[in-house]
Amino acid sequence: MRAHGPNDWDSMARRFDGGVCHVLAEDRGRVVARALAEEARRRGRRRRILVGDFGCGIGRALPLLARSFGRAAEILAVDGSSACLARARSAVRGARHIAFVHADLAARRLSLPRVDVGLCINVALTPDDDARERLLANVAGHVRRGGRLFLVVPSLESDLLVRRRFVDWAGEPWRAKRRERVADGIVDAGGVLTKHWTREELLLLAPRLACRAVSIARVEYGWHTELVRPPKSFREPYPWDWLVVLERRSPRR
Repeated sequence: MRAHGPNDWDSMARRFDGGVCHVLAEDRGRVVARALAEEARRRGRRRRILVGDFGCGIGRALPLLARSFGRAAEILAVDGSSACLARARSAVRGARHIAFVHADLAARRLSLPRVDVGLCINVALTPDDDARERLLANVAGHVRRGGRLFLVVPSLESDLLVRRRFVDWAGEPWRAKRRERVADGIVDAGGVLTKHWTREELLLLAPRLACRAVSIARVEYGWHTELVRPPKSFREPYPWDWLVVLERRSPRR
């Protein structure tokens, strides 16, 4: 199950480990970690920067951000769930360089410090188009000009691949849910309608957020993240999310 509202995430906080895919742990090629390390090298670890984890959940990415950017980095961890934030604080207790903020990233008005580097892992999931667009605009808008946002989102192409492999595995047709809007990327993920993205859609998204797409890469996972006891013959292509690196430009007037 994956949820979308603050109340849903509060109820998920205790079951987070078993109910929400650990993207960084399941990332077969360490694509996200390597991209962040490359960004740290590009910037230089001695330069003081502010790094934001937008939708930090229970704090899974905070140790990685601290390792990647070193002592020169201050980290801002933002989430709409107070229960998830409590777990995140507990996980990094004593880390003075991490500040925690309880905020709704899809709020109509959001005021946070602007960051040099932003990370946002599988947060833009809601099927509500308006709320999702506000969330993405808010996150991108809190990245300084010239800064970069590392955005991970579910892949629609991968979902279609999983459906095809399900037929191979189960020997029966995939039964689409009635409320799905596959053409819009709104599909059922563990009982929750979830927005999935195509590569081309992400390229179109970048200029709307006053950004340019620096790169788009696959974050691949093992088949066990999608199917219960998949056959050993299920190998490449693996299911994946998209990691798009966006560089913030000056907003158009």
